[in-house]
Amino acid sequence: QNKYAYLTFLEVNKNQDTVFEDKLKDLCRFYQKQPGYLYTKIIKRKDAINDLNRYIMVSTWLKSENYLLACNRIYGQMLIKNIQDFTNYDSYLYKIVVDDSDYLPPV
Repeated sequence: QNKYAYLTFLEVNKNQDTVFEDKLKDLCRFYQKQPGYLYTKIIKRKDAINDLNRYIMVSTWLKSENYLLACNRIYGQMLIKNIQDFTNYDSYLYKIVVDDSDYLPPV
């Protein structure tokens, strides 16, 4: 089964990170209700650079079209606009070629 990931690279003033992260969570909750959605991981760099916190958002979907449909819904557009108040929100499509997230180490 093909799976796709949209990667989004974000930079936010470190003084706004708490409110910004709440906006990201709102978007993730919306995605959870959309067809074809699998999961999202948001990774934050440990140390700020030039007072900017850097994030990588990995949003996974069964089909790339599912993500586009979710983002084009009116509520999805509103949630993305809330994020764009803090930073650019440009996502790039990648095809997942290896995924070992289901791996369980031997006991």
